[in-house]
Amino acid sequence: MKIRAQFITAMILIIVIIVFFITLLLTRDINKILYVEIDEKAKLVINYLQGVIWEPLLKKDRLNLIMYAQKISKTPGILYINIVDHNNVIIASNFQDFMDIKIGKVLAETEKSGVIQKVILNKKEYSSISYYADINAKIKKNDLLLGKIYIGFDKKYIDKKVNAIYLKSVTIAILSIFVSVFIIVLLTLRMMNPLQKLIEGTEILAGGNLRYKIKLNVKNEFQILANSFNEMSEKLFNYYEGILNAFIIAIDTKDKYTSNHSKRVAKYATKLAQAMNLSDRQIENIRIASILKDVGNIGVEREILNKKEILTADDIVKIQKHPQISVKILEHIDALKDVMPIILQHHERYDGMGYPKGLKGNEILTEARILAIADAYDAMITKREHREALSLDEAIYELRSNKNKQFDPELTEVFIGIINKEWEK
Repeated sequence: MKIRAQFITAMILIIVIIVFFITLLLTRDINKILYVEIDEKAKLVINYLQGVIWEPLLKKDRLNLIMYAQKISKTPGILYINIVDHNNVIIASNFQDFMDIKIGKVLAETEKSGVIQKVILNKKEYSSISYYADINAKIKKNDLLLGKIYIGFDKKYIDKKVNAIYLKSVTIAILSIFVSVFIIVLLTLRMMNPLQKLIEGTEILAGGNLRYKIKLNVKNEFQILANSFNEMSEKLFNYYEGILNAFIIAIDTKDKYTSNHSKRVAKYATKLAQAMNLSDRQIENIRIASILKDVGNIGVEREILNKKEILTADDIVKIQKHPQISVKILEHIDALKDVMPIILQHHERYDGMGYPKGLKGNEILTEARILAIADAYDAMITKREHREALSLDEAIYELRSNKNKQFDPELTEVFIGIINKEWEK
């Protein structure tokens, strides 16, 4: 998994966990608050009833007691209210069916408040939070138990409120997660894009493109890394070019006719490769192959290379070995692994009459076919001791005469178009 995906996944997971626990704690706290609210409401109701029903209870004024019971039962959340006398008989209730029945037959008698119990009301089962209180009256300085109050709050009343708050919390949590994820993705893209460019740059550099530069416009550590990368690639390119120039010097000292030949061939071959829309990597390979193609001449006797007389068959055989010698010299340089086949094939002919393997047509790499044209053209227009340099028209005539023989016909015509434009400038 990529760092970007790992980072986003980790951040989302952290946010989800945080939001989950916040929602859980919030819901738990709200649940407690609601229970406290019910307790407070129950106390207020009980205090109110204790203050107003002791006298009707003492006088056994059931009408007033029922009125109070009906009135209080309309308080939100109250399921039932039962007022019993000192014999535990219900004498007032908001349920007519409970009248004159002992409280124990209606619900479990308990002298604890805040107890949750099951009750049957109108043939339906409810979870009730029950509260209890005595009703006393002072008679001649003595407390006289007149009766009791039983109040039940519907647990669903609290659950509905909790669920509503929970739903809101979950909705807010989901929105928070989406917003957070959106922000994280934006920040990650802003942060990871420079890193991705650095990774891509490193891969391109490792692939051999030492001219590659990373372009960043950020004001953070990534810009420092990009600058360091560009400095490093420039130094590597300079070292690389230095090595190539060293090969050029070595070749030039061996063969006086090759002075600057490889650089000119590289220029022509590169332009032809660009006109054929080859990739940057292929173009760079052609450039390097153009510079190093004759390094194998180091293994050929100087006398043969500088010979003014007609070359013997033995001389030709030795010269034709220079592509293999070039590859032998360069084969241990891993960065040139894609260049060596071009060097090896640049003396192959389109008609199959070339060397070293007699390849023909599309069996020859496109890069090698391009190099063959550029190499031959520069040789034509360069003065040698045994002949004068050819004119542009003469060189074009030779190129066209050797189409389908030595040279690829399509590439030849494209190259002729290039040199004609160059000549017009």
